[in-house]
Amino acid sequence: MNAKEKLIDECFVKAHQKLSMVKGKEYEKTVSQHIKAGMETLGKDCVVMISRDEDKKIIQKFGLSSAGHVEASGGVRLASKDGRVVIDYTFDGILKRDKDKIRNDVGRLLFSK
Repeated sequence: MNAKEKLIDECFVKAHQKLSMVKGKEYEKTVSQHIKAGMETLGKDCVVMISRDEDKKIIQKFGLSSAGHVEASGGVRLASKDGRVVIDYTFDGILKRDKDKIRNDVGRLLFSK
């Protein structure tokens, strides 16, 4: 069982590494989808914290400006104008939030007979 957990943890490390290397059109498409989803939830006057310099150009396409920088391997964090609701669309945040579901899926893929 410990060996299986170790292998699943290694998959998370590799996934994080791959996500941190996503660039160009693929990165822009992914971040844009997250911004659209966040704006649907929070409204068009939400604020955005960016993780990469290239995020500035992406958020400008949506008429948004940066409210600061968040330490992450990629993605953005959106907040309602009053700051009471925050949606973390950083790659790190998504992996952390969905870790249990992803862990189960990876385990099934690796160890199902």
